[in-house]
Amino acid sequence: MKGGSQESGVGISSPEFRFLSSGSHAVIMDYIDNLNPPQREAVLYGDGPLLILAGAGSGKTRVITCRIAHLIRERNVDPSNILAVTFTNKAASEMRERVERLIDVPLNRLWISTFHSACVRILRQHADRLGYKRTFVIYDETDRSSLIKACMSDLRIDGEQYQPRAISARISSLKNNLVDAAHYDKTSSHFGFEEAVSRTYSLYEEKLKESDGLDFDDLLMLTVKLFEQHQDVLGYYQGMFHHILIDEYQDTNHAQYRFVRLLTAKRANLCMVGDDDQRLPFPRRRYIEHSELRKGLSGRKGDQAGAELPFDPEHPRRRRSGGCPQSRQESQGALDAKTRR
Repeated sequence: MKGGSQESGVGISSPEFRFLSSGSHAVIMDYIDNLNPPQREAVLYGDGPLLILAGAGSGKTRVITCRIAHLIRERNVDPSNILAVTFTNKAASEMRERVERLIDVPLNRLWISTFHSACVRILRQHADRLGYKRTFVIYDETDRSSLIKACMSDLRIDGEQYQPRAISARISSLKNNLVDAAHYDKTSSHFGFEEAVSRTYSLYEEKLKESDGLDFDDLLMLTVKLFEQHQDVLGYYQGMFHHILIDEYQDTNHAQYRFVRLLTAKRANLCMVGDDDQRLPFPRRRYIEHSELRKGLSGRKGDQAGAELPFDPEHPRRRRSGGCPQSRQESQGALDAKTRR
């Protein structure tokens, strides 16, 4: 996670950031007093969608960890009803440690993980619904590359004309856009590079299935497929996760967006924390236009249009707490107090 553990201001590990106990009752949290007004507003915000935009070093991760603590200790949300997602295992581990420093309750049932780790947990329970064994093997990048090359060799596709790395990258981008091999075969031009990709993709998926294997992109694509095709499974996890919090939201791709959108369709208690100035550049940006952190929520012009918004008319309330130029350039310990309904 970019800069998630190097925030300015009062550190999470400082003595001020803790719960104080008096007998068996928790006293008002001292750490709330150490948050600035917009940070406090975000932590104490009630139900419904919440988007927090701020620059690097402005305390975004501190806000999300304090909000988790507040949900558990002050709003009596069971830890098992919270899903917090970030982008690396290290960041997830650091976030869990920060929350544990804030509250003195067991957190073994609290889901703090990466998108992929969360999907692995779900698929280990339900992969059989999609025709896979629950004991599936996860292919890493080395395994993936070797299998792609083997498929190209079997299909007599010239590896000099069409680089295996380029075909692998194209297959990965298709999966991140939730396009499976069968759909791509129907919609591709079947000429040149696209034909090579289509043939390789189809055989690659066959060989993965034969070996009960999934690559990293499959973890998200198949979990979304599971939710879309099996409403009872989706309903179970919608009922489990009352609150979902996402760090570094600006980096989400389409598959991750669909995963979150399906889970939050029932309650819409979604807190997203991000920095719209750190969005991934084109071409990966085309997979995350749905976030529309600028166009849809701040009203700025010039961003590409035509994507789904995380805050859309289906949600009765919309609220934004964003980072202003001052918080990005002059006072990195602040989050902008501007909000909208």
